[in-house]
Amino acid sequence: MPRVGFAYRLNDKTVIRSGYGISTDPRPFIDFRNAYPIVNAWAMPPIVFNGATNAFIPVTTLRQGLINTSVPPDLTTGILPLPSNTGTTTYPKDAQRKYIQSWNLTVEREFAGNITVQAGYVGTRAVGQMQVININAGAPGTGNAGRALARFGLTADINEILPYMTATYDALQTTVKRRFANSTVGLAYTLSKTINFVDNDGNPRIQYYPDARENRGLAGYDRRHNAQAFWVWDLPVGGGQRWVSQGVVGRLLGGFQLNGLLGVTSGAPFSITQGNGGNLNAGGSQQVPDQVKSSVMILDGVGLGKPYFDTSAFAPVNIPADQPQRFGNVGRNTLIGPGFFNIDLGLFRTISVTERVKMQLRAEALNALNHPNFANPGADISSAASFGYITQTNTNAQGSRLWRFAVRFSM
Repeated sequence: MPRVGFAYRLNDKTVIRSGYGISTDPRPFIDFRNAYPIVNAWAMPPIVFNGATNAFIPVTTLRQGLINTSVPPDLTTGILPLPSNTGTTTYPKDAQRKYIQSWNLTVEREFAGNITVQAGYVGTRAVGQMQVININAGAPGTGNAGRALARFGLTADINEILPYMTATYDALQTTVKRRFANSTVGLAYTLSKTINFVDNDGNPRIQYYPDARENRGLAGYDRRHNAQAFWVWDLPVGGGQRWVSQGVVGRLLGGFQLNGLLGVTSGAPFSITQGNGGNLNAGGSQQVPDQVKSSVMILDGVGLGKPYFDTSAFAPVNIPADQPQRFGNVGRNTLIGPGFFNIDLGLFRTISVTERVKMQLRAEALNALNHPNFANPGADISSAASFGYITQTNTNAQGSRLWRFAVRFSM
């Protein structure tokens, strides 16, 4: 696939770089391992005791083992028809693969004081990004009979790896860095926006293809603002440094280094969902509520009784069964959760044991300020007890403050 780029030195202090390339969608064919009949999964029926299912009673014995309650495929035939109640994940007969366009334009400038600044625009278009698409979804109100392949007796979800819409990424990426003596400080900031129809390997929330445009929204990994500051500072005291380079005081105070990383990012987008679909009856798809207010106020509450957003801005969709059904009007990933803040600090000291051997003592504090980073609030309007409330911290972030101590020897 074609690629082109250039670098132009405007003067001794300024460089302009740019590039453009097209690459094939890199998705592998690993999903063949999930296709029928390679995978033939089933579930043992639960035991009923006194008229109720009981999860504590074994469904079989060790001697008997698991019993396949489905009809096993006959591998002696040339054609293996998919059972009517069986779902699978597969590829079309002729694989369809689209492409990704990427481009960038950056300007780098060196200023007085060993300060380097870089700013650039970075863009990506994943055209027809391959996703897991349910080709047997049905329209609202039609049930299993309305599924696309129901006329062949197939009423389960049948996923196919297909190109699905276009994902976009646009960003302003900047860095400022200063070097002096043996130390470095810098700041990186990115202002970006990522839009797609479904995140990696996830099914669209509305799988009925004629309504596929309703899935367009911010990507689940979109972070509008991302700022990272970093520093490595060798204290200018002790042997070979600017101050107190000799004597007992220099030996006591020399060899210290302070380093750290500060991260501040926007929160993660999330969608308002409706776990109880009411009378939607759309095979393969789930319901979403209506947004009944023009805007949703963010209240920033944390904990039960303190909603993060105005929950009255949404209303469940439950249309009588004898009337035409529809999906709710709320968009995908329309709200942004709590942001992220973290500081990691380190204090190192290097001591010369001999002329060749050096020992470095390390003390590090991850999440040095013990700052909590909260997860997104409950977003299922059908779960009244948790809807709109933040009840836990972000499991992807560093938890409470963590101390680390280490000794390193080098020659």
